[in-house]
Amino acid sequence: MLSESDDVWASDEEISEYDRIMSLKEWERMNENFGNVGYKEGILEGKDVTIQDGFNDGYVEGVNLGMEFGRLRGLL
Repeated sequence: MLSESDDVWASDEEISEYDRIMSLKEWERMNENFGNVGYKEGILEGKDVTIQDGFNDGYVEGVNLGMEFGRLRGLL
C-alpha cells in the first residue's frame, strides 16, 4: 500500500512554495525589464531635447554670422 510520503503528487504546501518562488522570479524579471525600458526611453528623450537645443543655438549663431558676413561683403 502507498503511504502519504509515497504520494507522487505535490502537497499544497509544496505547490504554494513553488508558486511563491516563481512569482518572485517573475517579479524580478518584470522589474528588470521595465527598468531597462524606462532607462532606454529616458536616454532617447534626453537626446531629443539636447539635439533640439543644440540645433536652436547653432541656427541662431549661423544666422548672426551670415548676416554679419553679408553686411561686410556689402561694404566691400
